[in-house]
Amino acid sequence: MNTYRLNSLAALAVAALIGGCALAPYENPIEAINYSSDHVALAVKGQYRSIAVLPFKNDSPYETADEFARRTFVAQLTSHKSYDVQRTSHTDARLKDLTRAAIDQKNWQELESAVNADMLVFGHVLEEYHSWGLVYAKTRVRVRIDLIDARTGALLWTSEDTRSRLTGGIDPFAMVLNTQAEYMWTREILNRYDELFRDMMQCLPDRTAK
Repeated sequence: MNTYRLNSLAALAVAALIGGCALAPYENPIEAINYSSDHVALAVKGQYRSIAVLPFKNDSPYETADEFARRTFVAQLTSHKSYDVQRTSHTDARLKDLTRAAIDQKNWQELESAVNADMLVFGHVLEEYHSWGLVYAKTRVRVRIDLIDARTGALLWTSEDTRSRLTGGIDPFAMVLNTQAEYMWTREILNRYDELFRDMMQCLPDRTAK
């Protein structure tokens, strides 16, 4: 790429920021994550300290998918970033008077008042899939994460991606033992969530130390 083209792209990026379009699309080829981020607000200005991870939405047929995903996301966030992450038990207690339908981005003012955090995390399990056979086993998860400025409702960071894996099959004797089979697919599903959110953390700007 020549110098003129680089300068032109840089000028366009600056113009977009000045014009108020601060959320820019990115791709991390190493972690294979597509995401959009307001790096200036998150990493440069350093105006956000606390995060509340709200209960996730669940479009999968498995009733535990949202809780699996939320727990794993919180674990990765607290392990890799220096934000003050509100305990989910505290968040849930503060949301107890709200309906599940009220946990929506359009209600950011009401949610901010309830949880009292700088940023709100909205998670959405779009897919959870597992299939076991004698020859192979397949697991797949797809999740969307949105980080919202709790004071303005502005979208600061968003990513939607998938992690899947094809592994060796299950022991036929284990298939008869439902408890063991359930443990095996649960472990593999949790591994997929763990892989996805660990990769997302590599793309999420950390809080600026002050």
